[in-house]
Amino acid sequence: MSVQPESLQPPRLSVYEQDGARDQYELWGWVRLFPSTTLPSFAAPTIGSEAVAPDDDSLLVTPTDAVAQYADVLNVGSSSSFAASFPDDSFRAQLAERAKVWNDALAPAAGKYTLTFTPDPDQPVRSVRTADGGALVVGTMTSAESMTAEDGAQVPPDTESVKALFGSAGTTNVLKVGYRDVVAIYVPPADSEEQMQVLGTEHVATSAANA
Repeated sequence: MSVQPESLQPPRLSVYEQDGARDQYELWGWVRLFPSTTLPSFAAPTIGSEAVAPDDDSLLVTPTDAVAQYADVLNVGSSSSFAASFPDDSFRAQLAERAKVWNDALAPAAGKYTLTFTPDPDQPVRSVRTADGGALVVGTMTSAESMTAEDGAQVPPDTESVKALFGSAGTTNVLKVGYRDVVAIYVPPADSEEQMQVLGTEHVATSAANA
């Protein structure tokens, strides 16, 4: 985990990996930790923490399933059959606030706002054993955001990053934004009655289009 940046941005949890013992470590991904997040305990550095397979069944759910279940909660909220497995978190609150802003803006133009998350099938999750027998799981998702209004309306990009991706494309009644997402989840051991805990996320716009 990084130290608190001078800009007071949240600390980052970074994932590094190496192909072999003599190879350089390479950055695989990172998340911004939620405010007041406490990471689980791990084995002493002199011992080292065990890597956990994506399909490990010694946990409450497998690492792969943990990411898939959180994606389902992001997609359908309290209607998800996995909603009780995760407490509320600041990422979900942020997404809900953004959805409300867009829904309010699009309502006069008979518009619609959607945001859909999909676990990345090409990137297996990375997981490491915690001291209590659980695991810290880091996985990737893609997400697709769509804002659509009636014919003749204009739906312009609304953030600096989306504006940069949108470039000189003409504004239409459709705005579609693609994102790359990384999520870190603490998954308790199989015999635990605890909920899974989302520790942090990274939600980065990667594309923007007008159709």
